[in-house]
Amino acid sequence: DDSPHLSRHWSDCDVVVEAVFESLDLKRQILADVEAVTPSHCVFATNTSAIPIASIADGCARPQNVVGMHYFSPVPSMPLLEIIPGWCE
Repeated sequence: DDSPHLSRHWSDCDVVVEAVFESLDLKRQILADVEAVTPSHCVFATNTSAIPIASIADGCARPQNVVGMHYFSPVPSMPLLEIIPGWCE
């Protein structure tokens, strides 16, 4: 979306949670789109159980800001979220 409103609404975002289906290409495209309109400190959290986080972050501008997240099932009775770092030096 080339709307100037998109940049304005995302310009002060601290965290983006992505939860699309398990498609590496789609997740990478969304990450690129998000990085284009969010500040450099914004964390991109991807909900995946099958794709390595490093693969999603590969080639992005800020791989250190990409994390994975995995909810435990059943979600209503297991209030637990696993955070998976995707990048390290």
